[in-house]
Amino acid sequence: MANLKNTFPGFFPKSEETIKGIWEESIVVLDTNILFNLYRYSEKTRNELIEIMERFQDRLWIPYQVASEYFNGRLDRISEQINSYSSIKKELASIETTFTNHRSHPFISENALRALKRVIERVNTELTTSMDGFESLGKTDEILEKINQLTDGRIGAEFSKEQYEALFREGELRYADQIPPGYKDAKKAGDKPGFSGKKSKFGDLIIWKSIISEAKDKQKNVILVTDDQKEDWWLEYRGKKIGPRAELLSEFIKESGQEILIYEGSQFLHHATKFFNITISKTSLAEVKDQNHGTSFAASIAGLQASRAAKSHFMDWFMRMREDNQLDYFQHAKNTSLKHIYFDNLAKAEIQNHALKIAYEQHLKGIERDLLDSGEIDNDESLDDEN
Repeated sequence: MANLKNTFPGFFPKSEETIKGIWEESIVVLDTNILFNLYRYSEKTRNELIEIMERFQDRLWIPYQVASEYFNGRLDRISEQINSYSSIKKELASIETTFTNHRSHPFISENALRALKRVIERVNTELTTSMDGFESLGKTDEILEKINQLTDGRIGAEFSKEQYEALFREGELRYADQIPPGYKDAKKAGDKPGFSGKKSKFGDLIIWKSIISEAKDKQKNVILVTDDQKEDWWLEYRGKKIGPRAELLSEFIKESGQEILIYEGSQFLHHATKFFNITISKTSLAEVKDQNHGTSFAASIAGLQASRAAKSHFMDWFMRMREDNQLDYFQHAKNTSLKHIYFDNLAKAEIQNHALKIAYEQHLKGIERDLLDSGEIDNDESLDDEN
C-alpha cells in the first residue's frame, strides 16, 4: 500500500546513514558552471579544488551536454577574466588619482601616499602577469588539460537525434507547467536557430535526463555538484534557500531507482571534509562560497600570484569588511592620524564594484612592516610620521 514517503520521496529528508552511504559509493557529477568557475578562482583555490577532484577521479562523470557547453563557453570565460583584470586596473588607477589629489584629501601624508602607491604598483604588476596568463590560455590552456585528465573515459554518450527530439517535446510541456529543471531557461535559445537553439534552451533538462540514465544503467547513487542558482533547481522559503527542489529528488528516485544528493560547490567541499577527512583552507572555502552567490572579490582578482604580501593584505581587508559588516559608506575619522585608506571607487562587495573600501589601521601598519622588511621604505618614511 502506498504511503506519503513512497509517493513523494523527495519531500522527506534523507537519514544520516543514507547520506553517508551515498558519499561512500556514488557517481560524482560536475555541472558546467563548476568547470567554468575554475577559471574564476584564484590559483590557490583552483589548485585545492583540483586536488580534491583528483581524490574522486575514479567516480567523476560528466554528461555529454556539460562537455559541449564547456567548450562552447570556455573562451568567453577566459575573456571575462581578462576584462575583469582590466577593469580592476582602471579602478586602481582611479584610486591613486583620488588620493594624489591633495585638494580632495589634504589630510593624507606623503608617507601614506607613497606606501599606497607601492601597494597599487605591486598589485598592478600581479594583475598584468595574470592577464598575460589568461590571454595565453586561448592557445595553451592548463585548466583544460587538467579537466581532460580528470574526466578521461568519464564522459557520457551523446543522445541520438530521436532522443533529442523526444526530449525537446517533453521539455516544451515541462516548461509550460514550470516543472524543474530548466524552465527558467525558456528564453535561452535567443537567436540560435533550430537544433542548436533547442539544445541551449533545454540544456539543463538534457543534463538532468543524462544523469538519471547513467544512474539507472550503472545502478549507482549520484552526487551532483552545481553552482546554478536558479529557482528551477533550488527551493526557497521566505528568501532562504532550503535545498534542492523536491520534485527533482522524487523524479530521480522514481526514474532511476537510486538516490541523489545535490550540492552547491561550497556545500560539496564542506561535506567532503566531513566524510573523507579532506582539508581545504578557510579562504578557499570562503572564495568558493562567495562565487556561488556572485559576491566574490577574490574571484575578481583571481590569479594574483607574484606577491604574497599584497594579495594577503587585499584579502584581509575584504574578509574583515565582510565579517564586521563594514559595507556602509566609510565615515572619515574625526582626527587626522593619517592611518586610514578608503576605497570609495570600490563601494560594494560585488565583482562588478570590486569590493574593498576600508583598510583598517592594523592593515596599513601591516603594509608598513612589509615595506620596511623589503627595504622599499626606511624608518624615516614611517606612516606615523607627519609631514
